[in-house]
Amino acid sequence: MKKLVFFLLLFLPLLTKAEWVLIGSMEKQDHYFDPGTLNKKGSLVNVLEMVSFKQGNAFLDGSKSLVSKNIFDCNKKTFKFSSIVTYTDYMQTGNVLHSANYDLNSQKATAISPGTTKAILLNELCK
Repeated sequence: MKKLVFFLLLFLPLLTKAEWVLIGSMEKQDHYFDPGTLNKKGSLVNVLEMVSFKQGNAFLDGSKSLVSKNIFDCNKKTFKFSSIVTYTDYMQTGNVLHSANYDLNSQKATAISPGTTKAILLNELCK
């Protein structure tokens, strides 16, 4: 029972509907973030991000959208995934296909390349 409560507390913010703001649009997918989930502590910024494929496209596992809780480091220009939930339909709709939490201590931070949607988001978050 404790594990179920712990799981629900971790994923509750991911399972609720957010106020998504478009970061950028690519040929096959759109990228969004939820400013209502923004949490800054020093150079670190936590935020929910969503990738939603456009009609007719999907991830390899068949999911058509994913929501991730990301931690950005404004000074190092890197990010880490804290958790991810994938959905069977576009824009965080349908059934949950997969969900995972990631160990931030053992995870290597990913450098953010200039000109990417992550770089656009980093610039917005770190103003």
